[in-house]
Amino acid sequence: MRHASTKRRLVRLAVGTFLPCPIAFLLLLLSWAIADRDPRALLLFPFMLLLVYVVMGVQSLGYSLIMEFCVWRVFGVNGLAVAVSTLLGTLCGMSLRGLPDMRGVFIGLGCLTGLTTGLALYRLKKIESARSLATVEHQSDATQPAV
Repeated sequence: MRHASTKRRLVRLAVGTFLPCPIAFLLLLLSWAIADRDPRALLLFPFMLLLVYVVMGVQSLGYSLIMEFCVWRVFGVNGLAVAVSTLLGTLCGMSLRGLPDMRGVFIGLGCLTGLTTGLALYRLKKIESARSLATVEHQSDATQPAV
């Protein structure tokens, strides 16, 4: 049982670490494609994703550790934890240095990325809870004598 819990935690840490970068970058490319009305901006995605991991990788790891070891434990699996995730994403967006006129874009991207990642982790936690509950119920049914 302990091994399964550790494995689930590692999966959540990986999702929380690796998911925000492509989400934020895809949102940024979509905003550029819409603003410039040039869908060719989306062609940059595979080439620039590595650079995004260099710029945001440490932030994503920090976000993931805070969510896993603090937020889920303090707030539980509920909407408030997703709101904290959104706030963490916003803080990450605020910390990015860029062109002065891009500051609002980075804050908005951070907010949307935190919300999206928080919802993905929330859904993952809910699925894990349902599976754990079903396993416990199945085990308790198996140990009860037949009448």
